[in-house]
Amino acid sequence: MRYFTVVVVPGREHSRLGLSVGRRTSHRAIVRNRIKRIARDVFRHIPLSALNIVVVAHANLDAIPAESLRTDLKSVLIRLNL
Repeated sequence: MRYFTVVVVPGREHSRLGLSVGRRTSHRAIVRNRIKRIARDVFRHIPLSALNIVVVAHANLDAIPAESLRTDLKSVLIRLNL
């Protein structure tokens, strides 16, 4: 988890995702929105049990490639589902 902090709480019926991508992550809104899109896409493609998940992006993710962000978050979510 180099790029994200993940907080998990058991849910009721299905899994839900919360995102926190602040200005410390990037001063540019387009970069913050790209990070949110990537997180939603990863969340959508991994079947999870009923969990409430909050993903908090770390600071200074401007120059990080999308595939690195995707791989980092995917590995965390897969470990949570075990």
